[in-house]
Amino acid sequence: MTPSEKIAGWREGLVLLALGLALFLPAACAAEFLNFDDDFFFGARNQAFVAGGVAHLLDPTATIANAYLPVSHLSLYADWCLFGTNPIGAHVHSLLLHVLGAFVLARLLGRLGVGRVGATLVAAVFLAHPALVESVAWVASRKDVLAGLFSFLCLSAVARVANGEPRQRWWAIAFAVLALYSKATTVVLPLVATLILWRAKPRRIGLIAGLFGVTLLAGLHHTVIAASEGTLVTQGMGTRASHVPGVFWHYFCTTIWPFDLNVLYPEVLTHASFGADLWPGVMLVVGIAVVVVAFRRRRPWLAAGLAVWSIALLPFNTALPASAAAAADRYLYLAIPGAALALLGLGPKLGRVALAAALVLGVLGTSSRVRDFETSESLWSASLRSEPRNSVAHFNLAVAVLQRDPTALTPAEESLEAAVRVARMPQHRLHPELQLASVCESDGRVDAALEHMARAVEAIDELHGGPAVAAKRLDV
Repeated sequence: MTPSEKIAGWREGLVLLALGLALFLPAACAAEFLNFDDDFFFGARNQAFVAGGVAHLLDPTATIANAYLPVSHLSLYADWCLFGTNPIGAHVHSLLLHVLGAFVLARLLGRLGVGRVGATLVAAVFLAHPALVESVAWVASRKDVLAGLFSFLCLSAVARVANGEPRQRWWAIAFAVLALYSKATTVVLPLVATLILWRAKPRRIGLIAGLFGVTLLAGLHHTVIAASEGTLVTQGMGTRASHVPGVFWHYFCTTIWPFDLNVLYPEVLTHASFGADLWPGVMLVVGIAVVVVAFRRRRPWLAAGLAVWSIALLPFNTALPASAAAAADRYLYLAIPGAALALLGLGPKLGRVALAAALVLGVLGTSSRVRDFETSESLWSASLRSEPRNSVAHFNLAVAVLQRDPTALTPAEESLEAAVRVARMPQHRLHPELQLASVCESDGRVDAALEHMARAVEAIDELHGGPAVAAKRLDV
């Protein structure tokens, strides 16, 4: 078989398209926009699109949702221009981008020497993994599918350079820039590119240096923006450092058994679980390192896959850089291909059997998980089934209930009271108390409304210090 015959073609592309449509299209046609950042692009907070347009999206000092991601935001802006507030177009767009990313991944693996069947199986496992559903079915997570697509295109160009096409280096750098401004966590690209180029002759040091250079510049830009927006977590690194092994254990478990997923893991509880999983995490990290070193020649795809999985998760270690979000399933978007490649590396027969089993498991999980993202109510109900001690999920469920039916005061009030009851931070008590005051006022219970307003003032007082500040912020 010639090298070109190993690369996935239109037949494999059609197989992946059919799989993607079967898994995601029915839910995409029924899905709504979610009350989880979708309104930044298609709702009441969509001022950047309405007033700013393309000029605002390209302004390197302007942000949407505390981030400067012009590639992702331009993609969503195109949806807004074409489809307005009709969610079907945006959902189908995300689905097609995910399928395209899987196809590019299959072709990338072919360029690296993986056969067509193996490459297509790896891409199919990536396409159908339940942990990646939120990246596809949640429109505001468009940045993940775009970052994945441009990362695979970048690495495909790198592979072509390694195979003797030096002019592809410019495409590699261009796609890296697009990936970096789709989502900042693609800063790991130069490390993966180095793995590809390490055995190339010559090693193409210039391309590696170029990728590290553009990544450094983009990384500094993103860091400056995060600092100015107040989203750069700078405290608690010493405590969080002990959580790093537990983070890898969490993502390992989610990779191999992607069930009981949550779109929003409660920060305090999740960090506590990271600390509790210190030693399983340490053994996992050491075990991966041993396997990578020991099997790098006998089972190169196994070693490479585990290395890629680990590298892809480096930006999500929660310590340095520290993330405001404790964990998220979508953070596995660039890691899952590595895990699937590691399965393929188990051996010619065993690897394919393992991938087939993973694909069946993924199809079953995704078929169920994708329905959770059809409406805001179904999303937050699913989140609370996973972890009922989630104040934000209770609050968002109440908001979704009232958006659907403003007269549904009783179920909304129950969710809001639950949000206050399980809140561990004053900011998580503030908004439910304010909403409870509004609900009680609508129901004619003025005394109860005043009581909830007083509790909201207490929460602001705890957050910012001083009753005067609290009163001013509430304008009372």
